[in-house]
Amino acid sequence: MQLTQRRGVKRPRLYAMCTEAAQPRPQLARRASGERDGEDLSGRKGTTAHAIRDSVRDGTRLASTRTREDADRATHRDGGSALLGVETLEHCLRVGHGFDPASRVRRVPECPNHEIGKTVGVDQRAFRAISAAALPALLAARIPSGIARVAIDGPPCAHPHELAVTIAEAVHATRPVAQVRADTFWRDASLRLEYGRHDLESYLHWLDADALRREVLESVLDSHYYLPSLRDPKTNRSTREPARTADPRTALLVSGTFLLGRELPFDLTIHLAVSPAARARQTPEDEAWTLPAFDEYDASVRPQDVADLVIRYDHQRSPALRG
Repeated sequence: MQLTQRRGVKRPRLYAMCTEAAQPRPQLARRASGERDGEDLSGRKGTTAHAIRDSVRDGTRLASTRTREDADRATHRDGGSALLGVETLEHCLRVGHGFDPASRVRRVPECPNHEIGKTVGVDQRAFRAISAAALPALLAARIPSGIARVAIDGPPCAHPHELAVTIAEAVHATRPVAQVRADTFWRDASLRLEYGRHDLESYLHWLDADALRREVLESVLDSHYYLPSLRDPKTNRSTREPARTADPRTALLVSGTFLLGRELPFDLTIHLAVSPAARARQTPEDEAWTLPAFDEYDASVRPQDVADLVIRYDHQRSPALRG
């Protein structure tokens, strides 16, 4: 595998949970190549907790049909194959692997080379409707005992920080609770904005995952201390907040974007799922340039598959919960 070489500071890589997405990934804008200072050019594929893959540049693609295969198939298209296709489709519908009116999801027919009951691009595990007022208490009840590190992951239009506040209020009645905003652990602006303010590849890596792991997630468990923030995301200045002590029963809520797929040691992960269409409607115009990054995150990390709890959040007044 040939690695892309560019100048600059080595950028951490987003770990890709699924190397073959159900849909082709959006093509993000590319820049001219150049050797990056200190970048590992050995091409090693091994990943560890501190070696995070960059799904944007790993170059994984869906397998495509080759010309020879098309030519082979052409020899079978005559002589009754159309009738066979109709009969096969009728059989699929009879056995219940066609359109499912209850879930409104089209299923792949029970035909050769397909898995029985496989859905097309949609996870079939059931969601259940829940009132927005009851959601914080329900999520608070799912937090494990002892020191529990909870991720609340979602795009800015889903307002993960605001949901974290309401969960904290519900948790506080029974145990100590602490909140950490992931954007206070963004990288220094000189690194984040090295290629401009609207660079999509950089945006996927604004979070300093290593600092969040070291100063918060591992420290709170090992020494019962954690750093509440690192720098102000608006001014880029150090917040200079001292480390805080965590009670052995503390629920630590970390809210922000792109928290999953980085092998961060969370005890419970909550993902706020917002469809691309809803993201486009709810994202302010001056932030619309970030939308392809969330499409890439959905395709490579598949947060709806890896999160412990998933909340459909297209309409925040009427959420649906799975898990």
